[in-house]
Amino acid sequence: MDKMMTWAEIEEAFDGEWVLIEDPETTCSQEIISGRVIYHSSDRAEAYSKLNELRPVHPAVMYVGTTSADKVFAL
Repeated sequence: MDKMMTWAEIEEAFDGEWVLIEDPETTCSQEIISGRVIYHSSDRAEAYSKLNELRPVHPAVMYVGTTSADKVFAL
């Protein structure tokens, strides 16, 4: 998973999962256009644990798919 992917490719490949994206390219309103997925999991805590383990310089952690009330959180 070391290749750049568009957000559409990420959505297709990781629907229903949390993704850790390294060096995301974003729009001026911070919507992700593309990036390198360096980890993915259906468990949010695992994704954030991996974020702390890997410590990428410019990361983004996103949920891919439709969110439900239990998946919404604040940083």
